[in-house]
Parts: sequence; structure tokens; C-alpha cells
Amino acid sequence: MRTRQSQSRPAYLCDADELRQAKLLVISAIIVAAVVIFLLVFVERIILQKALVKLVQPVGFICLSLLGVTVRSWYRRKVWTTRLLASLWHGYTLVRNTIGDNALIRTLENRFSNVDPFELDPLDTVVVLGGGTAATKGRDLQFAPSGDRVGSAARLYHAG
Repeated sequence: MRTRQSQSRPAYLCDADELRQAKLLVISAIIVAAVVIFLLVFVERIILQKALVKLVQPVGFICLSLLGVTVRSWYRRKVWTTRLLASLWHGYTLVRNTIGDNALIRTLENRFSNVDPFELDPLDTVVVLGGGTAATKGRDLQFAPSGDRVGSAARLYHAG
């Protein structure tokens, strides 16, 4: 009596879809390795570190994942899915880059750009969101390049 296992194909053979997926995986690995080697050889170490940190953070990871899913969908010839994913990726990339960030921030800040906080009534509370300070070698604090907001908050506090 023959079993189903003897009639199935050997484990080392694969169909066209599995072969296509394996090729895509190998090509992706080669591209990633080539980019990393290029960056290691031709780019300063600090720039490489900053770029890798941005890619590992959630925003960069989402962008890379979306790009990967889009490429996979394109490779599988799913036209409408690829168009939808590509549109999402383009929109996400546009919004998350510096130009898109600044445009979105401007829409939020335009109402308050002409307001001088020193001409307002005395404030009960001043809240500073984000850094603006840095530690020196002696562990003292100093203003960082964006420390003007910390200085303004201190002046507002002392003004009453």
C-alpha cells in the first residue's frame, strides 16, 4: 500500500512561487548588505549611526516595513494592492520628512505666531516640552542649540 508521502515531491524541490520568494529574499539581503558596506566605507561613522537610529525608531521602521510590503506585493503582481501600498508609502514618506513636518507644524502654529507671551497676563504655569539643555563635563547644565525655549520659559516664570 502506497502512502501519500511517497507520492509527494521531494523536500528539496519547490514550486515557482517558493522559488520567487527565495529569490526576493536573497536579492533583498544582497541590497541591504551592499548599502551597509557602502555606508561603512564611504560615509562618516556619525552619519551612519544617525541614519541607522532613524531607521530603527518606530517611524523609520514603519516606513521600511511599508516599503517592503509594497515591493513584495509588486513582485507578486498584485496591481491594486501594490498601488494602494505605494500610495500609503508615498503619503507617509511625504508627511514624515522635514518638508511635510514643517508644513503640518505651520498649520498648527500659524494662529499663535504673532502672540508675544510677555505681553499676556501673568501665567500660573509654564511647561517646556522637550529638551533644550545639555550636561557639561562637570555635570553642570547649559543651554543646547534649541535652549532658547528653556530661557524664555524661565523669563516668563520670573516675570510672574
